[in-house]
Amino acid sequence: MIMSKRKILILIIILLIVSCINKKKDNNIDNLKRRDKTETQKLMIIGKKLKSFEKIINDSVDLKNKIIFIYNGFDCENCIDIGYNLTKKIDSLSHKQIVYIIATSTNIGRDQYRNCYYNFIYFDEHDLIRRELKYIYTPVIIKLDSLRIIEDAYFPSPNRNIKNELIFISKCITK
Repeated sequence: MIMSKRKILILIIILLIVSCINKKKDNNIDNLKRRDKTETQKLMIIGKKLKSFEKIINDSVDLKNKIIFIYNGFDCENCIDIGYNLTKKIDSLSHKQIVYIIATSTNIGRDQYRNCYYNFIYFDEHDLIRRELKYIYTPVIIKLDSLRIIEDAYFPSPNRNIKNELIFISKCITK
C-alpha cells in the first residue's frame, strides 16, 4: 500500500510534535538536576566559616554582614553576567557597596567592562575560597554574618527562579 502525500505529511508533523515534547521534558529534567545539585551544595556550605579571606582581601574590607560574589572565568558567561547584575542591584538597594567580587581564572578588566562594573574585584590567584568550600559550583553569591559564617547562598543562572532571587536579595539588604 502506498501512503498518500497527505498521510505522510501528517505522520511527519506528529513525529515532530512528539520529538519537541520529549526535548522539553529532557530540558526540564536537566534543570531539575541542576537545581538539586545547587541546593545540595548550598546546604553543604551553610554554617561554614570562611577562613581564607585574610589571604585574598588582606583586611582591606570589613566583611561584617557582607556578601561575596565568587566566580571562575570558565563559568557560564551568562551566569556570570547575571551575578554582576544581582551584585549591582543589591548594592543599589543598600545604598552602599556590600557585595564584594572575588574572581579566579579570568580577565577581570574584560568582565568589568562587559558588565559596566567599576568597583574593585579581588583576584583569588590560588583558588583558595573554592578550595576551602570543596570546589563549590560557581558562580555563587554568598551571604556572610559578622563572623564570616555562611548564612545563605544563591547560584545565578539563566534558568533562575525570580521568586527565590527576590527572597535572597531581601535577605541581603536587611540586617
